[in-house]
Amino acid sequence: MNEHQKAASLAQLATVAPSTVFLAWTFALVWLITSGYFDTFLRPQFVPLLLFATLALLIFANAAIGRERDHDGGGVTLTRAVILIVPLVYLGFVFDDELGEHALKTKGIEAATQFSTEGFSEETKLPDEQDGDLELTLLQVLANKEELIGRRITTIGMICQDPRGNSENEQLLFRFLMVCCAADARPVAVRTVGKPYAAEVNDWVKLTGTVQIEDGTPVITAEAIEPVSPPADKFLEMPK
Repeated sequence: MNEHQKAASLAQLATVAPSTVFLAWTFALVWLITSGYFDTFLRPQFVPLLLFATLALLIFANAAIGRERDHDGGGVTLTRAVILIVPLVYLGFVFDDELGEHALKTKGIEAATQFSTEGFSEETKLPDEQDGDLELTLLQVLANKEELIGRRITTIGMICQDPRGNSENEQLLFRFLMVCCAADARPVAVRTVGKPYAAEVNDWVKLTGTVQIEDGTPVITAEAIEPVSPPADKFLEMPK
């Protein structure tokens, strides 16, 4: 292939690059929305933004298909196309890498179990007295640990073995706080002892037990642990 043919091939590739990239991103966003996989990275209330972005990408793709390529800008166009494709390649590699046990350990177990609820109010307020066990979030347990000593509660979260523990009875029940997306997610965890649970990676469970305090942090002595489906919104809310 001579230099002229190479230049012609490059020019042809540069012509279709923008529309190809826009369409690839459109299909990726449609897949994220229709598969429900978006909730691995994003809070459900931000779905309208994904829909808006999908529509915008379709408009850009249509414009790119109908637009003639600038003969002087082929190299720049291809460079931009490659840069825009990189996140899609990354998405393929993190398909099964949801926020879970690995993210908890990476972001820090100590920080998760000693999470400060300062600044939280409505999110950590205890419910009015009710018959049976108190149904609480992990944030409520952390914020009201003194008041909950000796109380029987029920809460949900993902469960994993506590790598700091000395026995299989020592586990962690955890969830993530998220404002917008996975980049700002912060883990919240409570230690559990007593009844062990043979957990698969990132299993969601409902745990019933009694709250105690050890070394300044709450510990739940588990009496019953059962598997549950993840909640519609997997993430805890930050203060409004």
